[in-house]
Amino acid sequence: MWGMTNRHDAGGLSAKSEFRSGLPGGAQPDMAVAIPVIVTNHGPAPEKTFGRPARPVRTIGAETPLPPILDDTILERLREDTTTSGFSRLIDTAVRETGERARRVEHVSGKANLDTLDFEAHALLSMSDIFGLPRLKDHAMRLIAACKSGDTKRAVRLARTLYPLAATSLVALNNWKQ
Repeated sequence: MWGMTNRHDAGGLSAKSEFRSGLPGGAQPDMAVAIPVIVTNHGPAPEKTFGRPARPVRTIGAETPLPPILDDTILERLREDTTTSGFSRLIDTAVRETGERARRVEHVSGKANLDTLDFEAHALLSMSDIFGLPRLKDHAMRLIAACKSGDTKRAVRLARTLYPLAATSLVALNNWKQ
């Protein structure tokens, strides 16, 4: 197995973006986990980039493109509706609470407690919706669906991949605030 690793920090969370040629123990990934640290919502990619064709959009399934890490329109609206210091405090609170929820999900995934995973995933779904984190929201919805269907294996796999995604999303959110 070979790969590369980058570390990023925000609000006491450490995000690690990592690329590997395989997973430990031959496990198969539940979904794509290659995540850029900051993605903005500025429309479609240009036809060509520096003389090379643009890369194709990564997809979760056969037809569903991965949502962006951040939704600028939600964050801009939130910024307009609050004072500068209020916005900063809201983002700091979101980073702290979302990080705590993500850590709980990671901790509970080892116990395969579907009720607790479902509860924490619902909380993450709400936070990610309010603060414009569509990829985290999508992941939380998948975790909720796995918990509701009783698919413990899939729920545990999704729960274990949630923390790195949450950390990366929160780094991007914290960077956007500044």
